[in-house]
Amino acid sequence: MKGLPDGIIPASHYARGCYFTLSNTKSPFKHLIYPIPEVGGLGVHVTLDLNGQVKFGPDVEWIKGIDDIPSFLNM
Repeated sequence: MKGLPDGIIPASHYARGCYFTLSNTKSPFKHLIYPIPEVGGLGVHVTLDLNGQVKFGPDVEWIKGIDDIPSFLNM
């Protein structure tokens, strides 16, 4: 951050996460599910969107920097 001493700027830690969708089946869940946090992340959550579709995520992948995030076309 421009103009601030280096000693007060916290280190950056980069991560990326993906969500996954449960498709072609009725949701087995009626509410959100929050797991116990795990080391290095919060765990994968179960979320119901406004249409009742089930989404899992986000997972976490620690990366070296912003340049390590591939575009969705290259995944």
